[in-house]
Amino acid sequence: MPLPNEGPRYKVVPMKDSPGKFVVWDSAENKQVGEPYDNEDAAKKTAEELEKKASAPPPAKPPASEPPIPAREASPPVQPVRVTEKGEIVPHDAVGRKWDIAIVEEGTSRNGYDYLRDTIVRDARVFEGVPIGVSWEGLAHHDIIGKATDVRAAEVRGRDGHMRMAVVGFADITDPPAQKRLLEAYKAGEPLEFSIDCIVNARESRKSGKVVQEVLAFTRPTEITVVKKGAAGGRIQRLVASAPSGDQEMSGAVMRPAASANDAEQALLKAEAAARQFELRVQESETRALLAEKLASSKLPADTQLRVRESFSLSGGHTRVATPAEIDEAIKKEREYLARIVESTEGVRGCGVAVDIGPSERERYEAAMDGFFKGHDVKLKNGESVPRFRSFVRAAETVIGRGQRMDARDILRHSQGYQPREIRATEAYKRVKEGLQTSDWAEILGDSVTRQLLDAYQLDDRIRQVKMMASAIVPINDFRTNRRMRLGGYGLLPTVAERGTYQPLTSPGDEEATYAIAKKGGTEDVSLEMVANDDVGAIKQIPVKLAQAAAETIHQAIFDIPRLNTTNIYDASPLFRTANKTASAFGKATMNTARKTMRQQAAFGDSTKKLGATNLPFIWFGPADLEEAAEILFNARQKSTAPETSTTAETSTVEPNIHKGVKIEVVDYFSDAADCFVMANPQKMHTLEIGFYQGKEEPELFTQDMPNVGSMFNADKMTWKIRHIWGFSFLDFRGFFGFSYA
Repeated sequence: MPLPNEGPRYKVVPMKDSPGKFVVWDSAENKQVGEPYDNEDAAKKTAEELEKKASAPPPAKPPASEPPIPAREASPPVQPVRVTEKGEIVPHDAVGRKWDIAIVEEGTSRNGYDYLRDTIVRDARVFEGVPIGVSWEGLAHHDIIGKATDVRAAEVRGRDGHMRMAVVGFADITDPPAQKRLLEAYKAGEPLEFSIDCIVNARESRKSGKVVQEVLAFTRPTEITVVKKGAAGGRIQRLVASAPSGDQEMSGAVMRPAASANDAEQALLKAEAAARQFELRVQESETRALLAEKLASSKLPADTQLRVRESFSLSGGHTRVATPAEIDEAIKKEREYLARIVESTEGVRGCGVAVDIGPSERERYEAAMDGFFKGHDVKLKNGESVPRFRSFVRAAETVIGRGQRMDARDILRHSQGYQPREIRATEAYKRVKEGLQTSDWAEILGDSVTRQLLDAYQLDDRIRQVKMMASAIVPINDFRTNRRMRLGGYGLLPTVAERGTYQPLTSPGDEEATYAIAKKGGTEDVSLEMVANDDVGAIKQIPVKLAQAAAETIHQAIFDIPRLNTTNIYDASPLFRTANKTASAFGKATMNTARKTMRQQAAFGDSTKKLGATNLPFIWFGPADLEEAAEILFNARQKSTAPETSTTAETSTVEPNIHKGVKIEVVDYFSDAADCFVMANPQKMHTLEIGFYQGKEEPELFTQDMPNVGSMFNADKMTWKIRHIWGFSFLDFRGFFGFSYA
């Protein structure tokens, strides 16, 4: 719901999806303020009050307490200065090249990653020299705009006012358009923030009742990204004046230009005072980092560490400068104090603060995208109902462009490069991305399409029938022939006479079933025209149609074996042969024959052993034409007299129905009205084995990585690829019996 930044900042806007409701829209922040109103007048009143507050002059900032800062004159306006090689003080126009930044902050991010203090202190230096990129459209002409320098661990004041350990350093921005954009945002009071893209060593943990990923080590950061809103505390702290080559840089020195020799002398004195203040701040930062490092290795409880940290705190957020020996002495005293308490109690518990980070921005976008495909709003784990996206174009503009209008081709370009979640979760791919980036749209869209595809695939009745027939579903890790060996029996054991010798048994024969997995798949396109026309109906149907195609493929491949009975199985014979079929139609008499034949089948390699109750009919598969006959035979009572009535019920003789309870499964694509078969319980008999590549039973979805090649380049369309890799083999004909097979 973006609005132009003209006129008042706060505006009342009617809700398109909810007639009669109004929202207050902040056109500067481009977001909704508060909850919707049922009354337009109430919304206008709120907007007027907010407008008054926004237009009121900001309150004067109180002067810092320690150490004192030299007084500045009210005019002319202040600006940075620099000292030339000749010792001259001249004005310096900030160009936005060097920035003092926090890269990542201790604590739990909005994306559920918990950055530990020990990890930050130990691994901060891995971010040295890491390239800085951009993900906000229009920020720069190049992807990489600079790099991080002088990276270290230091304590900073978080947004909530508390001191936390952070990875800090300087952002050296070398791209002129990026310098300009960063400087404009900084001067406007809306500085941009930073996100990290880093491979980490993490483990799942629980914190304050929430599942988080505890970051144990930063192993390979690949980029620090400029974003509108970071999730892990990455932000600009201040602009550092960047002097031309050969000049002496004076970080943080802010003065008015010298207009005379006396003014120059005064300016130099003030610069020296500011330099001393800056040096003091550096010493404070070093003390905080050293204190954090020693506390992290002390293994003291959290509340005890807090006591030590507070003993070095001064008013105004400053830290008392201390030597390593002084810090060691403070920790020693706390440890001795703790030991005295432990002697008189059972122990000391650490203290903590319960923090509910709530759903992330990405989680809400994922739920809204799921709702787009499902056709209804989706609830998050905390019970919050997220309004669904009703437009594909609007969904892309919200996630990628933060509400700004986007061209259909740009939407297609950003939709490329999707990899399944299982691949992204591998160690080779595992990385932390803090802050929502434009590249996340491909993952949000692809994950949502995949979820709808899997839901439709798993709920498809044909997949249920496939799983009912299988006695084993196994993972296969290569495309070579898989062999399933079966040994025969040893027959009856011979009697051994008194003092007789045990004779060797005849080794049983063996037989094997073989199969190899194969790739099944295809592609489906989302065209430029579909996106430009916002063809919601066509786009929503894609995952469902892909799922149906995958389900139909595996179902028909398996059921064609008994339906056609023309393909030889493991023993070079069809599934139904003389030993387990009849040419007669399905009915009570032939079902009696099937039951008797199946239970009297001899086990492989042991003609004396009958399969018996292990091999009784368990499931009937047949066409819709025979459903009623099967229902009558398997579920109705059989009588030797007339049908039961109120007068004959007590005298009627009821025949036991030995077939009662056989499950009925209608195979809708069976075209022959007579062909049907029964099979034994697959949990008791070897019937069918299905192998899936790497155990992935559901189909996978992919898109191409690069938008400048392939379908996007050649035909203005995005192509989704579906892939399903599987194979199967019938393991034993004895567990099946066919009707109407000549």
